[in-house]
Amino acid sequence: MFLTIIFFNIFIGTLWSIYQQRFTSRAKKFNKFPGAPIYPVVGNVFEVLGDLDGVIERVSEYISKYGRCCRVWRLNAPYIVVAEHRTTHQLLSSATHIEKGLDYDVLRKKFGDGLPFSQGDKWRQDRKQLNGGLKPGMFDGFLKVFNKHGKNLRNELGKIEANVATDLHLLLSQCALGIVYESLLGRKNISASGKIESDSEIAQSIRKNADSVKGSLLNPWRVLNCLSKLTRRKRDEKNSFNGKVIKEVLQYIKEKNETEGEEDGEIRCLLDILLETPRSIQDIADHVKNFLAAGSDTTSNALNFTLYLLAAHPLHQDIVAQELCRIFGEQGIQDPISFDDLKEMHYLEMCIRESLRIFPPVTNITRRIKQDVKLNWCDLTIPKDVDVNFSIIHLHRDPEIFPDPETFNPLRFTKENIAQMPPSACIPFSAGIRNCIGQKYAMIEMKVILALVLSEYVVSTNVPQKDVRVTYGFITGPSQPLYMTLTPRKKV
Repeated sequence: MFLTIIFFNIFIGTLWSIYQQRFTSRAKKFNKFPGAPIYPVVGNVFEVLGDLDGVIERVSEYISKYGRCCRVWRLNAPYIVVAEHRTTHQLLSSATHIEKGLDYDVLRKKFGDGLPFSQGDKWRQDRKQLNGGLKPGMFDGFLKVFNKHGKNLRNELGKIEANVATDLHLLLSQCALGIVYESLLGRKNISASGKIESDSEIAQSIRKNADSVKGSLLNPWRVLNCLSKLTRRKRDEKNSFNGKVIKEVLQYIKEKNETEGEEDGEIRCLLDILLETPRSIQDIADHVKNFLAAGSDTTSNALNFTLYLLAAHPLHQDIVAQELCRIFGEQGIQDPISFDDLKEMHYLEMCIRESLRIFPPVTNITRRIKQDVKLNWCDLTIPKDVDVNFSIIHLHRDPEIFPDPETFNPLRFTKENIAQMPPSACIPFSAGIRNCIGQKYAMIEMKVILALVLSEYVVSTNVPQKDVRVTYGFITGPSQPLYMTLTPRKKV
């Protein structure tokens, strides 16, 4: 009897899956998109998912076979995979399709309901407030933070033995986390050394949560909420990432109240903006967690990839060094970098943009389509209640837009070439009204850090670019360390 019940449930479940995948109005529209054969229950998701280090390559093969706008059934959940600029621009430029997709539920559980992951009216209100709060005067304060931590990084790099291949990501991560920590929570929360140590509780928590998300995103069974609940580990609130951040927020509020009215010349931080309107402590903590996670690892990986690409292409590194010498003189960077200095770093900015094209900070983003969308370049229609997965890393490597796309060529980003680039062909910070609110912050930060490093050191590597593999997850990173050597420029 028991086996009969099991087989009956399997039979009914299979019939239900077949109906969902083939006979609903949504399925009939969805299945007109090219894609792999569909199997009951499992769909065809196993064509692309699997071990972390091979996902990008499998998606590349899938796109090569079925096109840059194709379908994937993830169990009974339909996904459109997009890696071309027309659909990307049509959807991301819309004010209608702003809801994040199913995958963000996993991120929301780990990092809270802050700006990157929130939905609907909450997102609109938060974005409006933060946009209004990020005024030019705040960036003057941020620039001081970038200079301070950039100089600390330069000093730390000076302790590395010259001409010894080293993985620089740890130091870059310490620097980026210290910067975003101080920008969010103020100087009082930074250690006497001026950085967040890699083994600190907050740093450990960010890394642990980000690593766990990678596995969750690649587990198709997560689409079943009941299984997700069964596999979710119980956490001790006091010792969790959330608990640690709440402790920091409460400490900041306490110290702010104690010093209210005092003019201590302290730089205004992002937490001050969040405190301007009534919010729960949990809501504030969610924003802080989101910004800490998104603003540290994305930047450290972007810095790591950019240094690596310049190390692998010394001619371009030489041009950057010459540009910096022209701006700051042969003595190098002695005084804090100013906004006027940053405006002169044209070639360095081109190198950063090309690095972000080849290795974008996030491999993909998703949107939930809430109403049928007729694509304006073909006869296909994306039905409502479908997630669209924009594969940014594959979009950026479209050979029709970027010939020889694997080649590092900063000249793609001259003003003239940018003007001729199709809209949404290169979106390292996403696009539309839900683009990254921190993109200006990130670009200034990266220019300051890279200028301080490259004016002081020649960076070289023996790692061929063809051997660099990208791991799939919340944030783009190399599957293996990018070993580089540093040589002081005055000794070259």
